[in-house]
Amino acid sequence: MTGGTGYIGSPLLAALEDRGHRVRALARAASVARIRIPGRAVLGDALDAETYTGYVRGADTFVHLIGTPSPCPHKAR
Repeated sequence: MTGGTGYIGSPLLAALEDRGHRVRALARAASVARIRIPGRAVLGDALDAETYTGYVRGADTFVHLIGTPSPCPHKAR
C-alpha cells in the first residue's frame, strides 16, 4: 500500500490488518515511524517503483493512495 500514513490509508491499513490481511505500507524515511503496525513498513518512494517493486511482486492487491486534489482536513488551513 502506498499512502499508508495518510488520512485514508492509515485507517485502511488498520482495518485490513484487523481482518487478517497481511499488508505492507510504503513510507518515506520521514514518515516510516507513522506506520503503527510493527514490521509492516517498507522504506521507499511511491514515485520510484524500483524502491518497492520487489514487495509488490506476488501480492494479490496493490492499493495506491498517494496524491490528493485537496489537503486532508487537519492540513486545510
